[in-house]
Amino acid sequence: MKLLLDVGNSRLKWALTDGTDWEWGVTDYGDGPGGMRYQWSALPAPGEVHGLCVAPDRTGPVEAYCIEMWGISPHWYGAQAAAFGVRNLYEPPEALGADRYAALVAVRHRVRGSASVVTCGTAITIDALSADGTFQGGVILPGLRAATAGLAAKIPHLPPPRFDGDFTSTPRSTTGALGAGVILGAAGAIDRILAMQATVLGDRTVFLGGGDSDLLRSHLQTPIQIERNLPIQGLALMIR
Repeated sequence: MKLLLDVGNSRLKWALTDGTDWEWGVTDYGDGPGGMRYQWSALPAPGEVHGLCVAPDRTGPVEAYCIEMWGISPHWYGAQAAAFGVRNLYEPPEALGADRYAALVAVRHRVRGSASVVTCGTAITIDALSADGTFQGGVILPGLRAATAGLAAKIPHLPPPRFDGDFTSTPRSTTGALGAGVILGAAGAIDRILAMQATVLGDRTVFLGGGDSDLLRSHLQTPIQIERNLPIQGLALMIR
């Protein structure tokens, strides 16, 4: 059994797999080590632990728990210049986030045409992969809660935004106006960037994932395909 980790800025995503069956989970960092203990204590002991990490300050607690629990230190993976069917034009190639790179690897093995990969988490990333497997580059935007936190830091008396219900261009409350501004602003930016990437990629498949994908999916005009766990799927291909 292999335990695969995607250590993000806000959450730890994980999967336990024997290559055929998969058990998926998400641990909120707010739960501390107890969250991992609760979720992982009932799992069969893995023989290997492999991980992606974009939050280096999180690796220490995760490594410590894996050693405490199973006597295994995770093996961490990062972006490469050319591997697993992906040619990486980032400058320098290793500066590309490990999760973004692994998602591109997964998409490269999923479709043979061009693709854009949109991930909506702490940050929103929109990455372009051409049909020959070349990562052309991508855009990073503030995620929904990061954008809200940035506004709250400048205007601390604002109430928290509403992220539920229908969003229109004419909300009649401050919470509704803030929620609509963040949601519709992000959706508009994503659609605009995807349209620009289409001029480079031509016809392509657009994948949407990340923790806030459900909040954004209905507000996007671009046809999308939901795929929530591309980084871990890509990691599984990288460790074969």
